[in-house]
Amino acid sequence: MYIYSSKKQKKTGLWINRKLNSKFGIDIELGAVIGYGLDIPHHMGIVITKKARIGCNLSLKQNTTVGNKQGLKEDDFIIIGNNVDIGANTCIIGSITIG
Repeated sequence: MYIYSSKKQKKTGLWINRKLNSKFGIDIELGAVIGYGLDIPHHMGIVITKKARIGCNLSLKQNTTVGNKQGLKEDDFIIIGNNVDIGANTCIIGSITIG
């Protein structure tokens, strides 16, 4: 949500994340880079790691994980390009590029 942030922005990001998590079960870690146009039409069970680099106009369906596996190197990222549609019950794990 916020990769370059002040303490106030980080605090706001954590507050937003807590609200999303408690109401919808959405967990977007601070440090995830997400372009404009993120669409979550069925907002339940979404997890996005801080190692995600996501382009514009991503559509995520319910129960989707964009996560990292243990042992992922510091410079390894999950890269999702522009205009990607990810269906329900999908797990994207590890250092991978999509789109």
